[in-house]
Amino acid sequence: MAPNETLAFTFLSISGQFRKYFHINEGTGIISLTSSIDREKVCTSAETLDCFVKTSVALRSGISLQIFKVLQHITDINDHSPAFPVQSHHIEISESADPGTSFTIPDAVDKDSGNNGLVGYKL
Repeated sequence: MAPNETLAFTFLSISGQFRKYFHINEGTGIISLTSSIDREKVCTSAETLDCFVKTSVALRSGISLQIFKVLQHITDINDHSPAFPVQSHHIEISESADPGTSFTIPDAVDKDSGNNGLVGYKL
């Protein structure tokens, strides 16, 4: 690089809905967040454990151009509590029910993924 040449970093492409969350410093190439990311809103499939933002970054120096790919992994935090779909559930138990008789309750749902989305029950 010649002494008076400057480096210029720019995003060539970034996954659609993520564009508003990231900024690249044109002089240093440092990628930073412009706002908080709610993983459950931008990675809509609850079954998907991996959520990635794919970007292509261009580095210009004088007349040369280098393009490289950057993959940002958006990890989940345990920011949602499990919730039942209804406030109450009525179960009728006959006095003639045998010991060990099972009764079902609605499944609770947790918007978090992976281990953060596991739901357990205790009485």
